[in-house]
Amino acid sequence: MNTIASIAIDNALNASKTFFAQPLDKKAMVSKNLGKYYNVFVANGSVAASPTEGLDYREAFTWRYDPKYDPEYKDPAAIPEEVKPYLRGEEYVWEGTSHLPGFQDACISYWQECVKLARRLVRIFALCLELLEDYFDKFTTYPGSDGVFNYYPTMAQEQAASSQDVGLGSHTDLQCFTLL
Repeated sequence: MNTIASIAIDNALNASKTFFAQPLDKKAMVSKNLGKYYNVFVANGSVAASPTEGLDYREAFTWRYDPKYDPEYKDPAAIPEEVKPYLRGEEYVWEGTSHLPGFQDACISYWQECVKLARRLVRIFALCLELLEDYFDKFTTYPGSDGVFNYYPTMAQEQAASSQDVGLGSHTDLQCFTLL
């Protein structure tokens, strides 16, 4: 089956709503200033994805791939040395959201479903290209698979008429593809 279970989607949606409904000081517990990589809460109007457009009118919660959450078990001792510098999951995002019951589980479960679907799609791409089904597997063993929840706050009509801010500016995702 090439779908994501609706319970995983519903739980992730509810978790994201709970996260974004918090006061700013609670969301800031996972601020980018606390981590080394881009596992973060991004406040509304604090970044611009595109340097030629206005500020992003959104909030975001982002986490990076961590092999210990991969739906396909990864022996930590078997991770190649050349891969380790690119593994950028950080526990502080889960520690800083531990006050939200079930939040981490909902995020990780949904993300795992996305990773499984992405791996199935990559195998389908290989077959469509008349390659062996597992041709791309070596490239998806430790994927650059991030999880991101975006929240776009309501903007009053008069504010929208004069704003140069955008929901999320023009950008290019670095992964093979993006699941929305």
